[in-house]
Formats: sequence, C-alpha cells, structure tokens
Amino acid sequence: MKGGHMSDSLIPTQLIHKERGVIIDLEFGVVRVLMNDFVYRTIKMGKRERELLLLLARKRGSLISKDDMLTNVWKNSVVGENTVVVALSNIRKMLKKADEECLCLITISGKGYVFYPERSGFSVETKSQKEGPFPI
Repeated sequence: MKGGHMSDSLIPTQLIHKERGVIIDLEFGVVRVLMNDFVYRTIKMGKRERELLLLLARKRGSLISKDDMLTNVWKNSVVGENTVVVALSNIRKMLKKADEECLCLITISGKGYVFYPERSGFSVETKSQKEGPFPI
C-alpha cells in the first residue's frame, strides 16, 4: 500500500529500498545492506527500535506524539522523553543507509513525528494479520 493510512488487518513486514539495496525486516528486527553483488551486511536492531519503527510504519502518514510512542512501545516501563529521542536517532541512522537526508522521518516541533517511507524511496511490504503471528 502506498502512503496514507493502512487497513488494521495489514501489518508492515519490510521496508525495501531496491536502488540502494537496503531491506529493513520489521518482523525479525534486522537491516540488510547490499555491500556488493552477493554480500549483505546484516545489522541487528534493538527491540525497542524495531517496535518503534513498526509503529511508525503502521501509522505512516499520521502524526505520532512522543507520548503515543512511549505508551505503545515502552508500555509499562518508566522512561523519559529522551528515551524516544535516542531510539529515533538510532532509527534515523538505519534509514540513512538508503537516504542520507532521511527525508522519510519528519519532526513536527512540539507535536511529534510523521513517517513517509516513500519519500526516501522505500516500498512497504505488508501481510495480513491472518497470515500468522507477528513477534513483538
């Protein structure tokens, strides 16, 4: 699905940038970067970064506040806003493997963040919730 809101029954599974050879696997929390014709470098995402990027991908095109991120990703943990800032910084580093300017993650000062993966050349692969469990 391109841009906008997605059906609640579809879960984003991968962000793919074919031109740059970057695959971000949201199910297993790994980033694969094509180094040459046959070799990928694999980078493991932290659990919270994966959950946060999944939240951003699920709600792409929508404003998500830091409070929403804390509620959805850190649930019952006691953490501060800086935790979100650090996690977003780590996500930006991953996204910059495909787009050095990271045009897809927009900061709306005092409001939150909006994720537009297509702005950085990513396509979003999805699957139906009926296709099986999705580890979180």
